[in-house]
Amino acid sequence: MGRIIEASDLPIEDKLYLKKDLFGWRVVNPIRNTDGSINHVNLFFGGARNFAFLLIMLAFVLGFFYVYNHDTSEMQGVLENPCGYCGTIDMQKVMNERLIAFEKVNKELDNDIDFSLINNLTPVK
Repeated sequence: MGRIIEASDLPIEDKLYLKKDLFGWRVVNPIRNTDGSINHVNLFFGGARNFAFLLIMLAFVLGFFYVYNHDTSEMQGVLENPCGYCGTIDMQKVMNERLIAFEKVNKELDNDIDFSLINNLTPVK
């Protein structure tokens, strides 16, 4: 078995600062560098890992707000001019695609339902 190394024998850059709390021991990031200057990342965020986690969470929150604002402004435009919004969509094509999908499911399930009678949907050729 090797000899026990004392903390005072270690170089200053290899030292870890430990703190015992409610959940056991944890590493503490000191707010002062070895030359005595203040380490602002450790002072404000508690270390580089906490700073990276904060940036990731901030990106998620800002992304959420961007998507929310974009979607609400899009829906506001639809509510202000619904006919203009519907004019950009080929509804006959959409209804034909739905009718084809319904008929495909009908054939797979061996049902005798005539989907062309639902809401007068007839494929346009």
